[in-house]
Amino acid sequence: MTISDEQIKEYQKDYILTTWSKQKGLDPIVVSKAEGIYFYDEAGTRYTDMSSQLVNMNVVKPLKLD
Repeated sequence: MTISDEQIKEYQKDYILTTWSKQKGLDPIVVSKAEGIYFYDEAGTRYTDMSSQLVNMNVVKPLKLD
């Protein structure tokens, strides 16, 4: 089954909680591949993954201090 880029964007808006999603003009990127810290859209534009730092900094276990 193949779905269009527009369907992917609509599913993303409907079912995925996105940081800053309440701001106007949310237009998600459809990612076609990823390599290391980079991901690419269907046009081949390369992006640097900066969202992983958000998750890594906010979803960590508290350190146990002695």
